[in-house]
Amino acid sequence: MKSLIALALAVAFIAGCSSAPQSSPPSDHSWNADYATWGKDPVAGKLIPKNTAAAQSEYQGVTYYFQNQGEKQTFDANPAFYAKAAEGIASQPSSQHMMTQKMK
Repeated sequence: MKSLIALALAVAFIAGCSSAPQSSPPSDHSWNADYATWGKDPVAGKLIPKNTAAAQSEYQGVTYYFQNQGEKQTFDANPAFYAKAAEGIASQPSSQHMMTQKMK
């Protein structure tokens, strides 16, 4: 009887291992988000939703977005520095940030 149970468990285990591989979980970039709605805030060092930006500036054909007027003034005082800093900001928001934005 024990042998029969062990055999049944072994067969079930082998059958489970040989089944088609399961798909991998979605990546962070699988969210149904329109990344075009996010803008770089180089003073804060992050992406912000464009529709929540308090101000924006253009420098060398690129538009930058700011959470407040103070950040815009800081950027406008030294745009070359902050434009360079913006290069390090990801072009897509993290899934955690997007979840926070969706919950608001």
